[in-house]
Amino acid sequence: MFTTLTKKRFLIALGITVLAIFTIVGIATKQKKSEDISSLSQEDLAKLTKPSVVRIIQHVSGEIVAPDFELDIKKLALTLKPNQTKKLPVNEYLSGSGFVINPSGYILTNSHVISQESVKRLQMEDLLKQAANTKGLDTEQLDPQDLRGWQQFAEDAIQTLINKSQFNLKTQVTVLNPSDSQESQIGLLKNGFPAEIVSVNNNFYEDEKDIGLIKIVSENLPALKLKDGNSSSVGNKIYAFGFPATGEFNNRSPLEATLTVGIISSLKYSQNKDFKIFQTDAKISRGSSGSPLFDENGEVVGIVTFQTYSQSEELGDNFAFAVPILLAKTVLDKNGVANEPGDYGKLFVESLGLLKAGQCQQAVTKLKTAAETNEDFVGEKNLSSYLQYCNQLISSGQSIDTPLARFSSQIKSINGFTWFVVAGRIILVILLAWIVWKLSNRLKKDEGELTELAAELTDIKNEKELLLNKLSQKGVQLPFPEELHSANRQELHIPHPHIVEYVKEARAIGLHDEDIRSELEKAEWGEEEISHALQV
Repeated sequence: MFTTLTKKRFLIALGITVLAIFTIVGIATKQKKSEDISSLSQEDLAKLTKPSVVRIIQHVSGEIVAPDFELDIKKLALTLKPNQTKKLPVNEYLSGSGFVINPSGYILTNSHVISQESVKRLQMEDLLKQAANTKGLDTEQLDPQDLRGWQQFAEDAIQTLINKSQFNLKTQVTVLNPSDSQESQIGLLKNGFPAEIVSVNNNFYEDEKDIGLIKIVSENLPALKLKDGNSSSVGNKIYAFGFPATGEFNNRSPLEATLTVGIISSLKYSQNKDFKIFQTDAKISRGSSGSPLFDENGEVVGIVTFQTYSQSEELGDNFAFAVPILLAKTVLDKNGVANEPGDYGKLFVESLGLLKAGQCQQAVTKLKTAAETNEDFVGEKNLSSYLQYCNQLISSGQSIDTPLARFSSQIKSINGFTWFVVAGRIILVILLAWIVWKLSNRLKKDEGELTELAAELTDIKNEKELLLNKLSQKGVQLPFPEELHSANRQELHIPHPHIVEYVKEARAIGLHDEDIRSELEKAEWGEEEISHALQV
C-alpha cells in the first residue's frame, strides 16, 4: 500500500515522464511536418500534373471558296483576279494540348487550337506558298532581312485572302481519352470525349489573347490549380507538360505527354502592350499549344501559345512563349467557371506525406482512392511506382503503420540538438516540480502549526470559562466600582477590599492574573485599582 506522500511523489514523477514524452513527440512531429511541406520532387510534380494534361484534336471539314490572284515577288504585291475563284476542299486535323481546371470537365487551351481561324489561315498560307514556289521563291532560303519583309507581306496577304473568301466549314473538337490504348487517330477520335466550345477568341492573331475554354462530359477529373496573382518573374523555374509534335518519333505513344523544364527567360509586351508574355527556354514545338506552364508547386502560371517562327530559327536559339494565367482567369470569370483542383491532387499530396513518413498502408489506401477518382484520367498505372515502393516496404516489415512504430520512428528521427533541448526542458520541469514540492510541504507544516495553536487557544478559553463558572458557584461575584467609594483610598494606594477578595478567590481556584485582569477590566475597574489589587 502506498502512503499519501508516496502516491503524490509517484504522480509527480509520472506527470514529468508524460510531459517529457509529449515534448519529444511534439518536436519530432514538428520536424516531420516541416519536411512534409518541402518542395515536390520532379517525379512528384509530374505525377501530380500529368493526369490533368490532355490532347485535343480539332477536325475541320467543308469547303472554302477563295479568290484567284496574281503574286508579284519582286514588288511583294498581291493582285486579286476579278470574278475568278477556286474551291478548296477542307479536311484538316489540328492537334494541340490543354489541361483540366475544374473537376466537372472544364479544360483550358489556346483559342488557335479550337478555332476555325487556324484552319482558314493555314489554307490561305498554303495558297500563298504555292504561288510563291510557282514564281521560284523559296521562303526557307531567304536571308533574315528579306525574310522579315516577306513575313509582313505574307501576314497582310493572308488576311486579304481570308476577308475575300467564303467559308463553309464544320468543326468537331475532341479530347482524347488518356486511358485509350488505340494507336490510330481514327480510333482515338472515336473513343474520345466530344468537347463543347465554351469560349473562343477568334481575334487571337490580333490581340494575342490566345485563351480557349472547352468542356467535356465527365466528372471528378484531376484539375490543376491556377496561381494567384502575377508574381512570376525572370529567372523563375518552370515546367511545361504537353504533346509536342517533335516528341512523336513513332505512333506507339500518342497519349504520352512530354514534360520539359526551363526558366522564364524574359517578359515581353503583347502587340497592344496591355499585358506581358512569358518567354521561356523550355523545349516547345507545334502541338504544345495549350500546355500548362507551371511552377515547382504545380500551380499554373501561364499557357504555352507559340514558339519562335521556324523561319527565324537560323537567327539563334528557339524560344517558346506563353500568355499569363491572369488572362485565363478573366475568361473563367466571364463564363462563371471556378478553378477547383478537385480530389485527386489533395489525395495525392496527402499520400506523399504518408509515404515520406513511412506509413505505407495508409499511403496505399490514399493512392488507390486517388486513382479511383477518375479511372480514365488517372488509374493505378499512373501511380504504380509509388504503390510498388509502398508494397515493398510493407512486405519487408519496414512500413511504420502502428502507433508504437510511429513513436519509435519519431524518436529515432530526433537529432542531437533536439535531444539537448528536450533534456533542458525536462530538467526545468523537474526543478519547478521540486520548488512546488518544497513550497507545498512548508505550507502544510505552517497550516498544521496554526491548527495546533488554534486548538490550544480554544482549550485555554474553555478552561477560563470553567474557572469563572466555579467562582460563580462559590458565590464570588465580580465587584463593580459603584458599590464602594473612599475619598482618600486611591490617594493612599489602598486597593478596594472587594477586588482584593475577588483576586484572592480567583487565584485560589487557579485563574491566571491575566484572566483576572481581563475580567476586572470588563467590569470597568481602573488600571490603578486593578494593579494595586494584584500586588496584594
